[in-house]
Amino acid sequence: LLFKEYKKRGAALKSLESLVGHLDDRDQFLIQSTLFGSQLEGLAEIHGSGSQLSREVSFYNVDYFTKALVFFMLAFITIFLGWLIPKSKFPTKITWVLNGTALGLLVTGVTIRCLIQGRPPVTTLYETILFITGCCVITALVLEYFDRKRIALTIAAFLGALGCFLSNRYELKEAVTAGDTMPSLVAVLDTNFWLSTHVTTVTLGYAAGLLAAAIAHVWIIGKLIGFKPNDKGFYKSLTRMVYGTICFGLFFSIVGTILGGIWANYSWGRFWGWDPKENGALMICLAELIILHLRMGGYIKDHGVHVLSLLNGMIIAFSWWGVNLLGVGLHSYGFTDGVFLLLLSFWGLESLLMIVSIGFGNRSGAKNQSTGGTGANPTGS
Repeated sequence: LLFKEYKKRGAALKSLESLVGHLDDRDQFLIQSTLFGSQLEGLAEIHGSGSQLSREVSFYNVDYFTKALVFFMLAFITIFLGWLIPKSKFPTKITWVLNGTALGLLVTGVTIRCLIQGRPPVTTLYETILFITGCCVITALVLEYFDRKRIALTIAAFLGALGCFLSNRYELKEAVTAGDTMPSLVAVLDTNFWLSTHVTTVTLGYAAGLLAAAIAHVWIIGKLIGFKPNDKGFYKSLTRMVYGTICFGLFFSIVGTILGGIWANYSWGRFWGWDPKENGALMICLAELIILHLRMGGYIKDHGVHVLSLLNGMIIAFSWWGVNLLGVGLHSYGFTDGVFLLLLSFWGLESLLMIVSIGFGNRSGAKNQSTGGTGANPTGS
């Protein structure tokens, strides 16, 4: 079998050389490229992956994620029109259909990648974008099903479009870096069990925290621009969604971090080594615990929950992407570059929004006190 493989590899290399030599001859180039393709199929058959070739070709021809991006964008435009005509339920129904179609395309694409690779859904940074996007959309749609205020439905469309856009932009970058759009895993990651448990659980925690931050943006920006100033139920529902989503994310973050320590002990002989990626996971757990404890203890109110949710989103961005820029630690398989300016811009904008929101909250609290109002400082400080 080994001799047969080397023989086919030699024939494929000769075909490749001939292919390069006929770049100026269209007809011969087509003949040689067809021959080269058939020889690669023969090599795939030897390795037992021949049945996946047609599936992979079909996967790239259909282009699930680009189509999902289009449907998410249409969903966002439709629900935006729905906000302009609040008495009509038709845009909301259409948005549900568009979001569902986009989510179906996204889930189908991720599933086919899993079947082709024989791996769980999250093995690379590129795949984390797809998986987290899908989890955010699913969770937002579940929230919308119970809340029925079109807030989570709008966020689902926005995050879906944003996630698919970022994944399309990052796919080519990862392909250039790794040499393939479906690269082989490094040795330490070559275990489906831990990829299915630790990695999937941690990314679920990321998704929940980022969704909470997205909902917090609606609360904060709505307060700043005076959107529905007399509708307390609108803002209370946002707070309930953020609080519940943070609880959901905290559970998966803690479980995922513990599983990561067990995997580290299995792979490197130690449960915890203050590795940058480990520290990032710990920071997320601590941040979400702090938010919940401050709220339960009465140290912060609704405003404080939303402001700290933005901070939690910044911490998740650091753990997800920021630690990969440090270039140190045992998680060397996750190093990346070229995203520093984007991260810096994100952190800067989020910090500015937090500062403005805190200033607005303090000003509102002082105004209530000076006028003898009963309204408390929304930051809870």
